Amino acid sequence: MIALELPELAEKAVVEFAKKSRVSPATWARRRFLELLEDLEDVRIAEERLAALRRGESRLYTPEEVKRELGIQI
Repeated sequence: MIALELPELAEKAVVEFAKKSRVSPATWARRRFLELLEDLEDVRIAEERLAALRRGESRLYTPEEVKRELGIQI
């Protein structure tokens, strides 16, 4: 379990957002925190893939190349 001490203004904002969402402040904060972790992981993955692309270890494919490779005809 993690406990956070928030500045008064931030705590008031959490309470207000939670009220609007009809959940407890703890539930609202937990959901937002988990969303932030997912977003940070997405950024990390994107940065790794961009770095690999720049190093020449990966490449981009056009939609036409993907369709051809998968045998999709539209």
